[in-house]
Amino acid sequence: MSRSATFRTMNRLLLALVLTALSAILAACAGGPQASGDGACPPVQRSGPDGQPVDLSGAWSGNDGGLYYIKQIGACVWWSGLSNFEGQYPGQEWVMTFRGTMNDDGVINGDFVDVKSTNPGSGTITIEARIDQVNGQGVIQLYRTAATGHPIGVTFWEPTADPAPTQGSPSPPF
Repeated sequence: MSRSATFRTMNRLLLALVLTALSAILAACAGGPQASGDGACPPVQRSGPDGQPVDLSGAWSGNDGGLYYIKQIGACVWWSGLSNFEGQYPGQEWVMTFRGTMNDDGVINGDFVDVKSTNPGSGTITIEARIDQVNGQGVIQLYRTAATGHPIGVTFWEPTADPAPTQGSPSPPF
């Protein structure tokens, strides 16, 4: 198989893994995303550095070596987190999902579950969305302020570009 075909296969498998993990959390939380004007996911009252309501949607990097794909609709926040270690395909070590709600102070309370792990578990996390100064710019960063249940390694997240497979990444075993 050529390298470009391997990369295409890896990208397809990564997308399938992320969608599977997101589907699992949405099913576990008794429904999918609600419209932001709906009572279940009211509009966010917290403003970001641009003066607009905070929107965490996108790719984030955790200080645990994880890559987190976050989706925010109104005050509701979901994510699929995947291990992202050099020389491994994303999610090779672990995959986790999260569902929470952001309050007006930018504090997110929610539940997580390990979808794939050698030491699976679940618990709750409290995360604070803070506006930090990075290179003279206001940037939203996330800080874990509390957790219960199964130990979780991540304590800090920052926005990141969606990574592309590297030349040395192995193919997933499936």
